[in-house]
Amino acid sequence: MEPTLCDICGRVLAASQARTALVPDSSAVHPTRPHLDGLRPVTACGANHLAAVTAELATRDWVDEELWAGQIIRALNAAVPDALGGDDLARATALTRDQIERAVTWHNTQVRRCDLTGFGPLPL
Repeated sequence: MEPTLCDICGRVLAASQARTALVPDSSAVHPTRPHLDGLRPVTACGANHLAAVTAELATRDWVDEELWAGQIIRALNAAVPDALGGDDLARATALTRDQIERAVTWHNTQVRRCDLTGFGPLPL
């Protein structure tokens, strides 16, 4: 396994030295493993830094629409361009049409504030 970095101090760690955890985070969407959606992997050099990074993420509000938007973006990236209709998107994400609409509205509101995603607004 490759070396990794502590999320707090940046220290280079051998895999055997790393302390890791999965922390609830609605912004975390795994690129290939949907069962890990909503869980952010964190790495630390010791118990104190693991507690610090976990506590830092715990202060972040969970936003369902944020998670759903990430799942929609993953499905759109995996699809043939312009070939994923509403029903296909619902199947690909396991979301309801209401959840999709709420996620798109949430995402587009965030993009209008500051487009750091590079994706731009999603079409409804």
